[in-house]
Amino acid sequence: MILHVEVMAVFFVDQVTQAPVIVQCAQAAPEQAWKWWLGALAPWVGPILSTAGSIYVAWRVFRWQGKKDREQWLLDQKKAEWRELLDAIHVNEPHIVRLGLPQEPSLENVDMVKWVHKVTHLFQSRLFIDDSLILPMLSRWTDAYGKAKKGQGGDIVARNEADTEFRTLINEIREKARIDLRAKSRTRLATNKTRTP
Repeated sequence: MILHVEVMAVFFVDQVTQAPVIVQCAQAAPEQAWKWWLGALAPWVGPILSTAGSIYVAWRVFRWQGKKDREQWLLDQKKAEWRELLDAIHVNEPHIVRLGLPQEPSLENVDMVKWVHKVTHLFQSRLFIDDSLILPMLSRWTDAYGKAKKGQGGDIVARNEADTEFRTLINEIREKARIDLRAKSRTRLATNKTRTP
């Protein structure tokens, strides 16, 4: 039996050596250059684009939040200015008619003159309230004060005009403050609503 296996092995080796086998593979097409570059750059480009996109989004959010905060700060400053002006006006509002009384300058009258000058100064020192609102009111305020001074000389018509002018102007100042602050709040709310999904 051993001889039998040996014969088969010799026969197999003889057959293999007689017929050489040549294996031929089809030649692969050359790889395109852009594919090579894509493979080489992909590990670098992905993280770079991701980082750049994240930085851009963060920058846009920062700018949007900064603008929103600035608008809120301006609105708060404007509210504070209107509040200061209205508070100064309301301190002596019930006693406006005393400005026009024909009498010797008493302590009360001197206080009223100081009040008018303080409110005039507040009109002139507003930074955040639009000048188109303040300047006409300041002009009317000084006109009413001039009429009140004429009323001190005994001019009853000037006294009544001053009283009416001051009271009308105070109501207009209140209304302009409401409108100005409401318009800014609505604008801010409208821009926020259009940006939110």
